Amino acid sequence: MNHHREGTKAWNMPAKKYLVCLLCFLMGSVSLSRAAHHIPASMIVQEENVKSRLPEALELFEQHDYAGAVERFEALQAQESEFSDYISFFLLRTYIKSENYVEALTLSQLFLRQCPLHPLTHEVALLEASALMKLERFQDALVRYQKLLGQKKISEARILYPLGEALLALGKTEDAADAFQRFLQGYPAHADAKAARDSLHNIVSSEPELQQVWTEDTLLTYAGTLMSSGLSASAIVQYKRFQADYPDSARFGESELGLATARLRVGNVKEGKRLLEEIARTYASSRPEIAAEAIYILGRQAWYADRNQDAKRRMQHIMTDFRTSAWGDDASYVLGRIYQSKQSFQAAAQCYHSLAARYAESPFVEEALFRAGWSFYLGQNYSKARRLFREATETFPAGTYSDAGHFWLGKSLEAAQEPEAAAEAYRSVVHKFSGSYYAVLANTRLQALTGRISIRQGAQGIVPAFDTVLADLRSHVSRKLYEEVLAHSRKAFALHRFELSSYAEGEIEWIAKLLEKHNAPAGDRRWEALRLYFEARLYQEIDEYLPAIRAGFRINNLARKGMLADFPYTVEFLQFPLRYQELIRKYAAKRRLDPYLVAGLIRQESAYAANAISRAGARGLMQIMPATGTRVARWLGLTQYSTAKLFDPEVNIAIGTAYLARMIEEFDGNLFRAVAAYNAGPRVTNKWWTAENADQEEEVVENISYTETRNYVKYVLRNSEQYRRLYPDLDSSQ
Repeated sequence: MNHHREGTKAWNMPAKKYLVCLLCFLMGSVSLSRAAHHIPASMIVQEENVKSRLPEALELFEQHDYAGAVERFEALQAQESEFSDYISFFLLRTYIKSENYVEALTLSQLFLRQCPLHPLTHEVALLEASALMKLERFQDALVRYQKLLGQKKISEARILYPLGEALLALGKTEDAADAFQRFLQGYPAHADAKAARDSLHNIVSSEPELQQVWTEDTLLTYAGTLMSSGLSASAIVQYKRFQADYPDSARFGESELGLATARLRVGNVKEGKRLLEEIARTYASSRPEIAAEAIYILGRQAWYADRNQDAKRRMQHIMTDFRTSAWGDDASYVLGRIYQSKQSFQAAAQCYHSLAARYAESPFVEEALFRAGWSFYLGQNYSKARRLFREATETFPAGTYSDAGHFWLGKSLEAAQEPEAAAEAYRSVVHKFSGSYYAVLANTRLQALTGRISIRQGAQGIVPAFDTVLADLRSHVSRKLYEEVLAHSRKAFALHRFELSSYAEGEIEWIAKLLEKHNAPAGDRRWEALRLYFEARLYQEIDEYLPAIRAGFRINNLARKGMLADFPYTVEFLQFPLRYQELIRKYAAKRRLDPYLVAGLIRQESAYAANAISRAGARGLMQIMPATGTRVARWLGLTQYSTAKLFDPEVNIAIGTAYLARMIEEFDGNLFRAVAAYNAGPRVTNKWWTAENADQEEEVVENISYTETRNYVKYVLRNSEQYRRLYPDLDSSQ
């Protein structure tokens, strides 16, 4: 991305002729407390006219009252304002919507001349091209679209269709057909896909020679894209087309696998399974990889449906007849999981250990070593368990299962009556993985063994005022870059105040690109950490916590690898942010819940984003599904409730805490199970918690078969302890 140009200026001219570009404003200090952060008065927009009228104009735009919105945006644009660039952008969008294309073109071209390097440049260029198309200046529009096509800032999904329309308008039907085909092959689920198909159909109807020649590769790739886009029914059509056009293809087996998988996804399970059985028989000798994959898909489907006997039979078939195929390690892993669930711990351990030995390049190796030790532990063979846990942690010292391996090594030693060695293993967990779920468990065991814990109290390092971070940043960059960062930071904060958070994020992304291009000395990890920390603090100021959380973990990773010995700022408040403290206190007390559990759950569910919505449709801070929200609202007697209110923090926390409290009550105070039920649903937890293992929480969590739920429980409980340590004032009862 390009840098913002030096020496930006401001003008105060009529909107249709001139544009006010981005101003540079010096920034005041911003402070961050443990519980909240505050933008000082010097960073807050003081323009009362803008503060009152800009929201009005935006609301009119959202209500499709474009004439009213134009009037207000033009009135705002005629005044000097630090928002003139954004006001011009909103005015430009309104001109397009109200079909004032001449005005839109004039304004967009002025913006691009005066602010060629700006977070909105590519969006403005796209609007300019749209205006050119409406004014039938197709050649000019084509040039603009072609320039945009090579830019990373804007997805080609937004360009290929209008590019095709511009080419078509210019009579370049061959190029237009190519653009439409690229668009449809790459983005078959896009909102413009139907219009693109219609345009392509019209071209081919009049010029049949432009009908795309589908090669084996392009046809299979397209079918795969349809599958990954969730268009399985359309993928079925393409797989059948491939089979009709290329019956002798060497890739015919791939198409059969794809067709069978697509059948399963559209719910035609019987036909999908029949096809897979046929593939396994047909290709057993000629294409063993294809046959093994078909058998594995059948076995995996059975395993997911808890039909373990059928799954076991199919995985054993692979291990017997297709052991050297690419599916051998997958089959061995599933067999281990099946044996483990049946409490055949010796057989499970053998599967896992043979996987690690036989398939050294498999992505399952680390987990297999851990699970081999885990199976021996469950089978009370503590000698073999500790040997394998040691092997796993020594082979993968920074691996995904390293913290778990160290903890269960300690448990194995403790079970083998070696308390001193166990305590040393637990201390290792606390030292190496201080913020993890296993560090919490390790400290519990340390307290039981020694009467003491090792976890540090409170946060380490300092939480500096924002001006302190700025001063640190200033010492690393040029004056020009520093002033650009100041200008964009102030703009981000102000946009957030106007509830224009997506544009505020764009300003911070621009700052990140500027800082990434700074010529810091190679390998200067402190600069890298400072850059990440500064960007994270910016995101926190606009209430976007997930990027800050990720930045905090990146800084921590640098520290853990020994690359960051002298970084002075604590990152824990980046990793574990807290908002809505009063609501959490209020409803935790009302439901008799631990407020730290509620805080930790919110962090895991939404990262404190009140407007979060998941792919499944869960909404708000505590990610409530609409049906659950309606049901719980009825329990609580909430009047005038609607699903839209799940985005209201208070309504969401009221409903989420009530549901969590119901889960805890249903499971007799078992927090582990209640948290698992919150994620996966209460009924499914019956297969993990039984009468025999009800008091073995740590073991049960490790055996949860859903990876997402297993990790979710660990993260929520980890989070709650971190919040307890970092925010002692959250619990008003203490």
